[in-house]
Amino acid sequence: IEKYGVISHWGERVRSSALAETPNKLGTILGFSLLISFAQYAISQKRWSKIILFVAILVMLLALISTMSRTTWAAVFLSSILLFIWVKNIRKLTVALGIVAILILFAVLTTDYREVLFQRVAGIISPVQTPDYIPRLNIYIVGLKMFEEYPLNGVGIGSFHLLARSYGSI
Repeated sequence: IEKYGVISHWGERVRSSALAETPNKLGTILGFSLLISFAQYAISQKRWSKIILFVAILVMLLALISTMSRTTWAAVFLSSILLFIWVKNIRKLTVALGIVAILILFAVLTTDYREVLFQRVAGIISPVQTPDYIPRLNIYIVGLKMFEEYPLNGVGIGSFHLLARSYGSI
């Protein structure tokens, strides 16, 4: 296990990415899929349909956790809170999923993996303690500068890396 919330296997960093190019892309796909599944659960009338959706959502949550994508974790967590507040049909599901996911994580995962998860969550709460804080902060500042200059259209898809140096990126 490496420091700062990354699991290593044979010297390589391990984060789930499946068929997506990166773990963050998989996290984004799973995040949107979870929101759609929550909505489907809320409108579903049949008990068996709700059971199937519960299992599917649980599997997607576990896959999302394995991506180690802190941004997506935070987005799904905040979305879940908003759904919990606004949609009454989802309240039981949200609580049940949270309890079951935590129980599964503690029952199945090794101590090392749990430690990595805790480190990644701590990185959300206190990003200054993560090793990638300065580069990320630099990217955020450059992104804000670009947004100030091009608030409506942006700089164009795929152009961030090409233009970052002209905005003072390291």
